[in-house]
Amino acid sequence: MKQITPYITALLLLIVQFSTAQGLEERISQVQSDHDLLGGCVLTFCGDDVIASVPFGTANVSSNQPFTADTPIRIASISKLVTALAVMHLSENSNSFSLDADISNYLGFQLVNPSYPNTPITARMLLSHRSSIIDGSQYGAFLSSTFSNATVPPISELITVDGDFYSSDNFIIIQPGTYFNYSNLNYGILGTIVEGVSGLRFDEYCKTYLFEPMNLNASFGVNDLDNLDDLAVIYRKFNGIWEAQVDDYGGVAPGAGNLVGYQIGSNALRFSPQGGLRISANDLAKIMQLMMNEGTFEGNTIITSPSIQAMSNNEWTFTGNNGNNYYGLFQSWGLGVHRSNTSTSDGIFSGTEAWNGHPGEAYGLVSDAYISTNLNAGFLFFTNGCGAGYTVPSNSAYYTVELDVFNAIEEENDFILCSPIDVNEQQLTTSILYPNPNSGDFHLELNTPATCEVHDLLGNLVFRKDLEAGVNDLAMSTLQTGIYVLMVGGDVHRLVVR
Repeated sequence: MKQITPYITALLLLIVQFSTAQGLEERISQVQSDHDLLGGCVLTFCGDDVIASVPFGTANVSSNQPFTADTPIRIASISKLVTALAVMHLSENSNSFSLDADISNYLGFQLVNPSYPNTPITARMLLSHRSSIIDGSQYGAFLSSTFSNATVPPISELITVDGDFYSSDNFIIIQPGTYFNYSNLNYGILGTIVEGVSGLRFDEYCKTYLFEPMNLNASFGVNDLDNLDDLAVIYRKFNGIWEAQVDDYGGVAPGAGNLVGYQIGSNALRFSPQGGLRISANDLAKIMQLMMNEGTFEGNTIITSPSIQAMSNNEWTFTGNNGNNYYGLFQSWGLGVHRSNTSTSDGIFSGTEAWNGHPGEAYGLVSDAYISTNLNAGFLFFTNGCGAGYTVPSNSAYYTVELDVFNAIEEENDFILCSPIDVNEQQLTTSILYPNPNSGDFHLELNTPATCEVHDLLGNLVFRKDLEAGVNDLAMSTLQTGIYVLMVGGDVHRLVVR
């Protein structure tokens, strides 16, 4: 595959930006209206370049503060992906920590599934939700005590048989490492391990080794944010009124509370590694670009390439009886990474590309952040409230509002032009392509004769033909449903086959 010249690279980026800017804002405005979204942001990027940034609505009802791409918001379970980055960083920088060792070595107490006492539980199992530890009936009560008690209770009180909050349903009766079951508690344990090994509070570890080196206004503790007035409040709508659920601080930083005297390595759930990261769209995009760039940011290595690759590699794929696939949403998983594929239940776009990332939902917020390394592209979406309520369609495990956003992104974004395809610098030839999307039969109108090529998303040539000036009828019914790039002369088109 030939390298794209700087001229063509710039041309492709301009095509992407121009075509996206023309329609995405209008489409997202319609989604906001259809679902009564309070506020939020949609952002798409090619490589290190933001292609479209579409903030909308209100971040704070009381102050009538508009949402911007720099508005921090609690992103819910996308936080798990960042926690996984912290764990991978720890694995690279601590000789005493291994993803495949018994986590009891790092917790200071013995943690086993009572039904399988001789099977060690590892950090790899926690990251991939195969530990056999789940959010049992006492998880909520323990979480409440973690934040409200005068002293933060140790996490051992929840997950050891003699603990005050212990419940047998914290474990499934299946051998650790053999079954997938999504669990918030897994990531509370991971955060506690980070503390025990590093000697730093979990929020401080992330700040020191991830956020500060990347100059991000992000934190697992709201007090570290630059300006609490900018923080988005998350809402639910009851009887026509938006009611704040979390982060309604009125610009006043909360006190230290029970963090005074907190024992590092005792219970990192206090910092919500499972869902408590506050970060803006612009800064979350940098986290996703870090992953797409295999651990580098602005030329500096934050995490090594093998660790990033390991996060996206397959650790578990649903076979029908080897896990709880969360109503079809999770069909494949890496280390802290949801591996969305093209199945009917967890596919994001209509093409054949895999998209790796994480969804989130909590307190009225819904969020998504995904990248495609093959396309060199990514997107994110979040909203701080949905007045119409979240509904699930029959053909997907995502909410309807998410699908509407995905469809808008796919139809208005030329992601395909982000990928390293075989392009020759030639004199531009005016061409008109219609209909698009199509069923594999389309028309291409040329002012001058030219060669037409169609490539798939990996840059493979799937069609080539010399065309005459005028209207050319092209039938390619053998093309599978998906997105392709069509090049004719120097023109580049996105070709959608449905």
